Amino acid sequence: MGESLNSIVILGFSGSGKTTLSKSLSTLPRTVEAHEYILMCSLGQVYGAIDSPDIQRALRKGTARNLQTFVRSPACRGRFARFHRALTKSSGIFDFVNRLMDASIERLIYESNFMTFCPELITSALPKAKFLCLQRDGRDCARIISEKYNILTDALLTQATTSEVLFSDRRVREFHIPWWVDHGDDEVFLSCPPCGRALWMWQAMKRRVHAFASNQCNSDRQKIFFLNYEDLLNKPATSLDTVEEHLDFPMTREAKRRWMKIANSRQKYSIKLNFSHQESDFGPAWQKARPVWESLGYK
Repeated sequence: MGESLNSIVILGFSGSGKTTLSKSLSTLPRTVEAHEYILMCSLGQVYGAIDSPDIQRALRKGTARNLQTFVRSPACRGRFARFHRALTKSSGIFDFVNRLMDASIERLIYESNFMTFCPELITSALPKAKFLCLQRDGRDCARIISEKYNILTDALLTQATTSEVLFSDRRVREFHIPWWVDHGDDEVFLSCPPCGRALWMWQAMKRRVHAFASNQCNSDRQKIFFLNYEDLLNKPATSLDTVEEHLDFPMTREAKRRWMKIANSRQKYSIKLNFSHQESDFGPAWQKARPVWESLGYK
């Protein structure tokens, strides 16, 4: 499966627009979406945190087998699955009938937040995949995810049951410290408000995915395209052209229509939130993450 499918992997932090992009691309014919839930949400964190080559090898094999099973399962190839895709993705009655009758799958779209920690794990499972990595100012992302999900609070750090802290390699007093916090930074991390801790996680993800991209050989490096959220919404037509060029296949009329519709509607609410960022809102995480967001062109 990994050898034959032309897969698209969409990575990014919560609030960066990856779902918007995934929903548009999922309208392409003979395409199926694999949501993050088909793999353990802690899988990317475990893979990134451990140093054992044997365990990492086992996780790579397991991930490839999981995706194989998903694509071959009735959830993808069953009659109900085909009907649902035809009903929700088609642009008209003729397209609906074609999708309903065509059982073939040529393309897999996998969207993930936590796999941004370890894109190399997905690369091994989907060797032909091309990556689209969505980027947005980490302060915006941290504010959104903190207000929406109330993550990384003191209470949640004591329980270690949420996705952000499912894998913790140490404790400070009653608090579990996520593995993506560098040793020696424990107390500094704990001194941050929850919004600052979310920003800390954002910068850890960004450092890892950019390190992965820079460590690839030239041919593999061309598989990774970084797309700014602001460009996705402010310049949707130009962004569409660059995505088409990177993926090396034309977008359908329905995919383009949905792309423009979603971008235009989200622009009213997402890009014009006019967040006013203050260092005090994030605590010490502000200085920790500042080199990262500045390297991405944010002020």
